[in-house]
Amino acid sequence: MISNAKYSFAKWMAASAALVIYTGFSIWARGQEHTPVVEDWSHHAVIFSKPSTPKPGDKKAEEKYSKIVNSTRYKQQELRRSIGTKEFLRAPDGSVKRMKDVYSQHGILSDSYWNTPAEPSWWNKRQHGPSNESKKDWAEPLITGGTIQPNVSPIKITQSVTTADCSNDYAIYPTGVAGSSTKASIVGYDELYEGCYLTNTSVTVPTLSWAYNTGGTVTSSAVGSSDSTQIMYVQYKGGVSYLVLLKWEAGTGSLTKPATPTLVTAANYRSCKAPCYATLNLGASDTYSTPYYDYDNSIDTAYVGDDNGQLHEITGGFTGTPAIDANSGWPLTLNSSYPLATPVYDSATSTVFVGDTGANFYAVSVASTPSITAQASLGGSGAAIMDSPVLDSNAGMVYTFVSNDSSGYNGVFQFPVSVTSGSTWSYSEARVGVGASEYWIYAGNFDNVYYSSSSGNAGNLWVVGNTADGTNGGALYAIPILSSGAMTSGIITPAVSKLTAGYYPWPSPVTEFCNPNSTSTSCTVSNGETTSGIDYLFFSVYSASTDSCTTGEGCILAYRVNIPSSPELVGSQAATVPNGGCWATGGFIIDNSVPSSTLAGTSNAYTFELNGNEAGGPLGYTSSHCATSMQNAVPYAWQALQSNP
Repeated sequence: MISNAKYSFAKWMAASAALVIYTGFSIWARGQEHTPVVEDWSHHAVIFSKPSTPKPGDKKAEEKYSKIVNSTRYKQQELRRSIGTKEFLRAPDGSVKRMKDVYSQHGILSDSYWNTPAEPSWWNKRQHGPSNESKKDWAEPLITGGTIQPNVSPIKITQSVTTADCSNDYAIYPTGVAGSSTKASIVGYDELYEGCYLTNTSVTVPTLSWAYNTGGTVTSSAVGSSDSTQIMYVQYKGGVSYLVLLKWEAGTGSLTKPATPTLVTAANYRSCKAPCYATLNLGASDTYSTPYYDYDNSIDTAYVGDDNGQLHEITGGFTGTPAIDANSGWPLTLNSSYPLATPVYDSATSTVFVGDTGANFYAVSVASTPSITAQASLGGSGAAIMDSPVLDSNAGMVYTFVSNDSSGYNGVFQFPVSVTSGSTWSYSEARVGVGASEYWIYAGNFDNVYYSSSSGNAGNLWVVGNTADGTNGGALYAIPILSSGAMTSGIITPAVSKLTAGYYPWPSPVTEFCNPNSTSTSCTVSNGETTSGIDYLFFSVYSASTDSCTTGEGCILAYRVNIPSSPELVGSQAATVPNGGCWATGGFIIDNSVPSSTLAGTSNAYTFELNGNEAGGPLGYTSSHCATSMQNAVPYAWQALQSNP
């Protein structure tokens, strides 16, 4: 059963997370209400600050602007940050109802609630909702012993930004166990929303829609196709890893009796009928790298690394005939001594950026035959890059996160995306606390001030650092981005210190989202602060001390960062971790939903809760400094559901 803390978390989500309205709301977005929106890890790794309108006659600037605003990833970001609304609910019987009518009909909310601004302070006060409230959130048990890497996020697929669809919106999770006839490799849930139950009390929220055994162990993130019908991920089996392309079908399989989709050759994948899948052999194991898919490339391309330091090209991924390393020069070995982390791709420069577990960072030109354009060695002894870079293609900057630099600091490095082969690849470094080998740091996220800035010339990059300080514990850092677009370098003072005083933090990646606190205005910025709307950060750590978390527990934290110099803790919730401490969850996906004019402050957060199992995969744990043995616990597919305060 779900704990009271999880119910409290859902209520806070209801009071604090609403429609996200981007300052640059476009006419284009208004006409795309029924375009599927896919939210996965890659949409936090490749982002866009606000594109500046080019001056008339500046053809180079006009070309760049046109390429950005017409790219699929930018359009998806616009839909999430500009509309992000679900005024309606498509019930299990297919009928469409207004959210307000569904909730009011059941006496859950008073009429005055519908226009009430989001207010998160009640979470820490431990208030409770009305006695006739229905199920508020869910934490669905997966399979005993399942585990993932600490940066893994689920996929959330939304068919329409104006309608919460009970039957066709999905949350997809890996199980982290070896697939078999009695254990699913990957699962998908529908009937995600509280309103699905309110319109049909025989419906279980959520419902396991499908569960598949695809023959391997999935411990990294997946990516989704833009039409929401396929996913791509890596699984491990028999000493090697395979890239999997999967088409799913609702109503097939269960956790302990999973369906086995039809396995087809790559040549037959495009025409196969769901459920079906194809695999491409990477020729090596892949522990840390997740495929990155380029939606706009005419050859339908993805990139992924492996443990032999090879970067692979996948062509024909979601629309063509899948193939691996079919073109000359692939795979490209970057450094055979170090496994690769997750890559990202910059379409403006035709460059892949990726780090490895030796703390080397690479720019790889893929315009024709692949080649290393530039590389930088960024770490000290035992240092590693464990996560994907964060790329702002509009600003022309890419950021990578290093566990320990040559002086023993957690390092955040900023590089320009444009670099000429043979030239020096200049960078700046922000030092964010004490670092060391295996006390890993994961990717940060920008705040709303940055997203609203002109081509990335304001705001902050937020990250949890000080990962190797077991005395003072982890700290939350805000790294200022200057008006020139450069990142502030040197030693950064924590915005919030001693998050986990007395304990190592074991932090997840950081996820940001911004909500309006009015029915008529969007998230707006003035003088370096978010002045209309509420800007939030989500992440988890080990052993924070809050109203809802105590020492020895994992803790999910939510901070309000409207005033970057004064971040405010507005919510927390406990999560189980292994004895001795380790990661509590994977990364977070935020599905913004109902507009404040219809159901104020409603949104969903999705993550994988390890529930006491140690983070890792089939080849070992993510860090030897965590607990020494895997606890045989049942992890959770976790969601804080649309609800009411």
